[in-house]
Amino acid sequence: MLNGLAGECAVMKELCLKGWIPSMAYNNCPTFDILCHNQESQKSIAIQVKTVREKEDGKTISAFPIMGNRDNRHEFYKDVAGPYVFVYIDKDDHFTFYILSKEQFIEISNKIEDDYDNLPRVKHLKPGSPMSMPKKNIIAFENKWENLWL
Repeated sequence: MLNGLAGECAVMKELCLKGWIPSMAYNNCPTFDILCHNQESQKSIAIQVKTVREKEDGKTISAFPIMGNRDNRHEFYKDVAGPYVFVYIDKDDHFTFYILSKEQFIEISNKIEDDYDNLPRVKHLKPGSPMSMPKKNIIAFENKWENLWL
């Protein structure tokens, strides 16, 4: 829980430093974590933040959890309110940000999940298994803050 809050606060700081006006959604809003306004463009967006933190032993985390039931992902995608910011906190508490527009997030996530569904397997997937966003699939989006406004 506190890792998530640390990620949200770090994103808020970055948004402020870029001259944008962020406001955190409290009470664990299910569709977004931060509302942000860009005075220059007069646009406002709802941002979802997902954070993972390495273990103290330096064991890396390979994916960000997204939601609890991949069987309902197409309904989930309909409810995506805006862009996603993925925050990776390493063992030295260094923050790395990966920023995807709403459309980029849905496209990449859907492809990952479809590809996973189509893998040959001996056992069927368990119903209700969770979705995730592998870090390797979003490396190209590091510090792409402009994607917020696409």
